[in-house]
Amino acid sequence: MRRKNVNFWIYLFFIKDEEAFSYLRKHYRAMVNTIICHANVSRDGHQLNRWDMLAIADTILLKCLYWFQIRRQRNFTSFYKQVLLNEFKDTYRISYRNRMPEYYQHVYLDSKVNEETRDYYVEQTYVSQDPTHEVVIGSIMAKNYLDQVLAQLNPMQKKILSLRIKGYRRIDICRQLKISPQRHDYAVRKIKKCLQEIL
Repeated sequence: MRRKNVNFWIYLFFIKDEEAFSYLRKHYRAMVNTIICHANVSRDGHQLNRWDMLAIADTILLKCLYWFQIRRQRNFTSFYKQVLLNEFKDTYRISYRNRMPEYYQHVYLDSKVNEETRDYYVEQTYVSQDPTHEVVIGSIMAKNYLDQVLAQLNPMQKKILSLRIKGYRRIDICRQLKISPQRHDYAVRKIKKCLQEIL
């Protein structure tokens, strides 16, 4: 795509065109992916999360659109690329500096004291770098919790709970299910009571 077309979409962005930012984000996605591939490799194996980097890239694109001055800076792509590279470098440095070590130490004050050295026993516990198991356990617990709640509700209350979870308002739920506001409020109180009993 030629440079003037990019400037045209930048202009559309400033006149509040809803599709402009989405188009610019897709247009620069290939360049961003290339930068991420190069920035995501390090000598010590420390890597940044790709999805976090894409979120950073979208944020920087938005900032660059407001910072960019068409009269002084003629090439937006070069400007955006340079700012993005600098941001990734800073993010990598911060994440590397604040990274979690491979293991941390637990000192148990109530453990047996060694008679010879009088030192407390120190256990080195290795930390898993992949938190996937915690996510899985959390999702299983949430599903079991939801199943317990649903088991105590009637079909109408289940529908109301489902719509509330999806973000529907009281008036919309009443209109969709063709129920009165009083019946909706009673169902909500019943749902809250079930939640409190399970907790």
